[in-house]
This record gives sequence, C-alpha cells and structure tokens, in this order.
Amino acid sequence: MLLVYSGRHKAASSWSRAILREACGLLGLNMVTVIAPEQWAPYGSLAELVRQERVDLLSLTNIQQKHYETLPPRRTVNVIRDPRDIIVSGYFSHRNTHAVQALGVTWHELPEHRRRLRELDVADGMLEEIEFSGYFLDHMNTWDYQQPEVLELRMEEQIGDQVAVWARIFDHYGLLVPPGAVGEWVRMAAVRWRLGALGEPGRWRRALPAPALRRLPRSYVPHTVGGTPSPGCPIRIGGPARSTR
Repeated sequence: MLLVYSGRHKAASSWSRAILREACGLLGLNMVTVIAPEQWAPYGSLAELVRQERVDLLSLTNIQQKHYETLPPRRTVNVIRDPRDIIVSGYFSHRNTHAVQALGVTWHELPEHRRRLRELDVADGMLEEIEFSGYFLDHMNTWDYQQPEVLELRMEEQIGDQVAVWARIFDHYGLLVPPGAVGEWVRMAAVRWRLGALGEPGRWRRALPAPALRRLPRSYVPHTVGGTPSPGCPIRIGGPARSTR
C-alpha cells in the first residue's frame, strides 16, 4: 500500500521530509517528493508517476484534494498549521530567504513578490502576503478532513511532543514493531549499522551487508527526532512565540 505524507507550505515540511527520508533509507523504501504539478506533468497524472517510479512513500506539499483522490489505495498523514502563523512565517521567509528553486521546480512568482514585500512596510506587506498565500490556504480549506485512511495532525502538535507524534505517524504507516516485541536491542543495533552504511561507510561496512529491516524499533523514534525544525520567524499571531518553518 502506498504511504503518503501530505504537508503544507510553512508547516515544517522540510524537517518532516528529512525524518521520512532517513526512515525510508533504513527500510529500503523508495521515497519521492512532489511539491508542484509540473513534476508529474510528464507522466500525465500523479498516480501515473507513482506507478512508473514504483513509489513506496510519496511526500506531497500543498496537494489539492482532486489530485490526491487519483492515488491508488494509500495510508496518509496530513499536517496543517494555523493559517495566521503560515502568513507570518511566509511573510518573512518570502521576503528574505525562501529559495526560488527547489527539487527542479522554479517558483516564478516569488521574485516579484519578494521585490514587492521589500517595498512595503510590515503592515502592508502582511496584507500582500495574505493575498499571495491564498493559494496555499485554499488547498487547506478544500481538503476533506473526514477521510478514513488519513491521520490528521496539526504542526503545533507535531513539534510540541515530537516523539509521541512521530510514533503515531510511524504506527499509522505500519513501520514500527508492535509494542512489547522481543529483540528491540537487536533491531536498534541494525538501525545503527544501516545509518552508518547510509553515511560515509568504511571498508568493513562496504564488505559486510547491512542487516535487513522490515520495521523500525520503537526506540528509533527518539533517535530520529532528536533535532528540531528549521528556524524561522519567531513571531506568532494569537499565542506564544514559536520558532519554526
């Protein structure tokens, strides 16, 4: 069954992709990231991209419901963020740092938007950002939040209790061994071995095959979320400051 991670713009999606990429590397799963329709245009549809590329885990950003529904049977995690925070984070990111190109996709509208934000004061710039980011907010607004295969999460939960929420995500995907399963330390040893093989392996690692893993040990979760989301604007509307993208 296809695994899908549906993230939203300015909702810690880069951080989440890094965690998922490592897990897929450990388990030998093929992960593909799609951030714009032009990436699947040569295939004719998103579902055809999945079929031709033999995708095991599909990471999506800002997917529209109508495109999501074309996918084969799937198990999905969808993460959203308070729209007010998306606007504030987007304002500072789009004004100063956000890349114009990513994963072979050029964001043609961003340079002009950036130029405009730099001409305006913060108040008017925020209004400009609301208009610009309406594209992303519309996709959140038209998403069906009652789909039985989807685990719905808020980014605020995800970064607030990282270990608990990522355990829920991996459990939803069926990627963790059941609670209380024997051999936890053996599986964790295999994880450490494969992490070395995924990095800069020495001769002895190249000479010996990495142990096969079908599921991840539960003790892997605190290891993989040991970092934090990429720092972003620390301003938050409607609550305490929280620094993230």
